[in-house]
Amino acid sequence: DARTRGDSGGFPAWKAQAVRWSEAIGVDVAKHRVWTSRRDFVGRGVPQNERVQTMLDLVCLQKWSEHPNRGYLRDVVWPDLMCNVFLDWSQNPARRAYSGKNGEMRCLTTSSQLYSFEADRALFPIEYMRLQGWGFDIAIPEQCAGKMRELSGQGMSLPCLGVVIWAVYLLKGAQEQEASRGECGLVAVLDLQEEVEWASFNSKSQPTGLWCGVHLKVVIQLYPDQPPEVVAVLYHEDSEAGRTCKRVIDEAAQNLKDGVEFSLPATVSSMASQGVRLVFEMAFCSEGDVVRLAGHSSKFLKLQEVLLQPEQRGHPVLAGFLLSLRGLPLDEVLSLRRVQVYRDTALVLREDNLQPEGMVHESQPSVLLTFLSRKQTESYPKEFVGHSTRTVPPTLQQLIQRGADFKQQAFLHDSLAVSQLRLSILESAPCLVLLRS
Repeated sequence: DARTRGDSGGFPAWKAQAVRWSEAIGVDVAKHRVWTSRRDFVGRGVPQNERVQTMLDLVCLQKWSEHPNRGYLRDVVWPDLMCNVFLDWSQNPARRAYSGKNGEMRCLTTSSQLYSFEADRALFPIEYMRLQGWGFDIAIPEQCAGKMRELSGQGMSLPCLGVVIWAVYLLKGAQEQEASRGECGLVAVLDLQEEVEWASFNSKSQPTGLWCGVHLKVVIQLYPDQPPEVVAVLYHEDSEAGRTCKRVIDEAAQNLKDGVEFSLPATVSSMASQGVRLVFEMAFCSEGDVVRLAGHSSKFLKLQEVLLQPEQRGHPVLAGFLLSLRGLPLDEVLSLRRVQVYRDTALVLREDNLQPEGMVHESQPSVLLTFLSRKQTESYPKEFVGHSTRTVPPTLQQLIQRGADFKQQAFLHDSLAVSQLRLSILESAPCLVLLRS
């Protein structure tokens, strides 16, 4: 199950997603149960587990953060704020499966489980059909009453279905027939311009010469002052000028398709190379591992995501974060996925004895060695290569310290904002007294 499947350490995936969502809002959902901690909260028909209740509180905090005139959490009237808001608790927090600003819902599936914040309960299956546009007069046979949720998940919203029917109506040309009979005035029929074809054709009615986009591009580049129609006539003309034009255009078109390669001339030279391979072994952590070990999400810690492509065909690409094995407990080292990354450094010496500067004489300078490390480091992950020196992935202690530093910076920033707000209020107080007098 995607809702409960965790990583190698048994940490549920939804908890890691909830931490990232909470950090994006800027409020710790574990300390601010703004919806489920209310005295009048019931949640009829909703599972009373940690996952669902966390999602309910996260949606409330998200709606509060999106409000233009949001105030303190303790002053918010949550039933008024969450009016006309729905949540599909069958999805993980990463899906953000809640209604938008205008109450619009996402497409229903056969596994959808909807909760209404306004009614404080789960919706009935018949209400799923009403969300798709069906009226209160819809009649459902008793034999199908148990499959209402599946029926709504397999169905389509009536407005969307109307768009499909209207598109078929337009494509079939029915509006033109009705317009010709004077029965429909909703659609304006446009006159389409006939495409002018200036290429020649062979005996099999196949286009030849300047019939493709490659030839046309070549003609525009080689003959910018001549219309393509004039060049096409010259291209098919049985004359010396026509054959020359055809040869030039065909050669340019072939070069444009294949790509031109200029090989360096061969020289009498000697080359010696030597390579060194450095192998690094490190931990490959998932998002859940980072949250479980460091207490914060990868986005909060500003970690760079690394993608690994398995050698076996058909296996999906693995996304995760690199962590140094230094300082990790033995049980964590054995439980985490480990990867090996290697780095090659080549040293190449080239000598050309035919060039004047390569001749041996008394004032011959010392041999210059060319390092090819610059081209190799361009494809390395930034976790290994810095701007000036090579760096390695962080250790667990460094991640914990980084999270504490970022948290302290956020606290200082919030304190400064509160101080500035208080100062502005105190500065505006005399003006308020003057207005009252």
